[in-house]
Amino acid sequence: MACQTTLQNAPLEFSGVFHTYEGETMNSIIIHSGDDIGNVDAEYDDKYLFDCFIYNLSFNECNDVKSPKSFLYGRTGSGKTAILRQLEHKNNITKIIDLTEISLDYVSNSTVVQFLTDIDVDLDLFFQTMWKHVLCLEYIKLRFTVNSEQKSKNFFSSIYNKFKRDATKAQALNYLEKYADRFWIDTDRIVKELTESFEKEIQIHGEVELDKFSTDAGYIRKLSEEKKIQLKTRFKKFVNHKTLTELNKVMMLLKAYEPSTDNMPIFILIDKIDEEWVETEIKYRLIRSLIEAQKSFGKISDLKIVVTIRADIFERVIQETMKPGMQREKFEGQLSQIKWNSRDLKKLVDQRVRLLCNHHYTNADVGFDDIFTNNVGQKNPFEYILDRTHYRPRDVISFVNTCLQIAEGKTEVAKKDIIEAEKDYSRVRLEALKNEWVSALPSIYEMLDVITKRRYNFKVNEILSADGIDDFILNIYAKSTTYRYDPVFQYIELNWTNLTPEIKKNLKKIITAELYKVGAVSIKLRSGDRHYHSYKDAPIISYPQINDDSKVNIHPAFHIALNVHK
Repeated sequence: MACQTTLQNAPLEFSGVFHTYEGETMNSIIIHSGDDIGNVDAEYDDKYLFDCFIYNLSFNECNDVKSPKSFLYGRTGSGKTAILRQLEHKNNITKIIDLTEISLDYVSNSTVVQFLTDIDVDLDLFFQTMWKHVLCLEYIKLRFTVNSEQKSKNFFSSIYNKFKRDATKAQALNYLEKYADRFWIDTDRIVKELTESFEKEIQIHGEVELDKFSTDAGYIRKLSEEKKIQLKTRFKKFVNHKTLTELNKVMMLLKAYEPSTDNMPIFILIDKIDEEWVETEIKYRLIRSLIEAQKSFGKISDLKIVVTIRADIFERVIQETMKPGMQREKFEGQLSQIKWNSRDLKKLVDQRVRLLCNHHYTNADVGFDDIFTNNVGQKNPFEYILDRTHYRPRDVISFVNTCLQIAEGKTEVAKKDIIEAEKDYSRVRLEALKNEWVSALPSIYEMLDVITKRRYNFKVNEILSADGIDDFILNIYAKSTTYRYDPVFQYIELNWTNLTPEIKKNLKKIITAELYKVGAVSIKLRSGDRHYHSYKDAPIISYPQINDDSKVNIHPAFHIALNVHK
């Protein structure tokens, strides 16, 4: 049954998404060119985002200043930016820090930072100091409305007068005094000043080495290991705990200075961490330092820092920065993982269809089922669409929008429209999957080739033939320069001199585990189990859990794009 409305008093034609025309006995809604239920990018979805927002556990965790959940973790299109924008929309005192607008490239381009990185000096403490300093000053600006030089001076006078007789606060006051007239300055300038100060200290003690480093591109490579160790030991002492200790005392001071126990909460929101805001060489170290730094802000009870982090970026941070003895689970308490179920995704689509109709024609309770009325095979349209998604708003909105485009001029979306839309949708989703994961998993291209032009289900030991696994190994090993942090490459490199049949069996399991992680396949580990999906179940399955006879299904979203057959 087509979507119907009662529009006897409506104009003859509407300039919106749907149109009605005089003479139609049922006053049916006609799907028209340009129909959609919103933008797949939440940054440009003002028309629908706030009115159709679905409140979930992740929003509640991030909106709660008492919750330790501060990193909004999810796949591309899962709703991270939408939650951040809703937090800004719902709270009175907020600041979104756009990393692309901060001079963090000044840090990555610093000769001093490059020199210390090349001799393997751990700069985590310096990076943590920078993040803590930036976030402290942002909090001061927001809490005490410091937006000018005079207000900056007034704030310091007030806090100094309150604590000047408290000897335990002296160190914190001394630190704050350095910025007495400059609390209001832009984050961009804060980063530059901190980096310049650090550079000057290193330059005083290493002018000769820095000159050689600047003028000779191969200077570090020419150093003996003994000389590198000497330089590392010499400069490591300048990256110390002193400033971090001072900043921790500043945070305790700010907590003690909180004017009232019923303060309005303050939200500092950090987005676009996955974009090109700094050179890749230090990007993941900076993210790791931010994860470490924000923990200590729990001491300030009216402040909540929320950072969006894409799942693949987080995995790359772990791969590149994990120190010996440290485990991934250490960070779990800070992560709020966005998860969607079919009920909430259906609710999201229904609300958007309803708002679309209400804006232009009627107050009738029109929803998805009024426009998508035809089953596809044995499945209702929403179930069919959902099976071809990773249970993310972006996937569902994209598929529905494509269906509406193809059904232009009709009163309903037919079965053949959904099937036709799937062709475009599948190609788009495959390219999006590659783009999403290539940073953390460069071998995704080769692994997707492994499941191209084959049956949709198979056993793990059938994923590659004997010749196929050998060709795969040679192909990946040849990419040593660009695949250095890739887990598939690392396993091949580790076992390169001893590629036994057992090693090759394990490699098949690793390929399967990585394809599962990115959502390209589901896995049934053993007989009697159900199929597991990374976006609904455990995000990672380690390869020792997988058997040779474990069953693999290629995700339906990619069947058409990968030319998969039944």
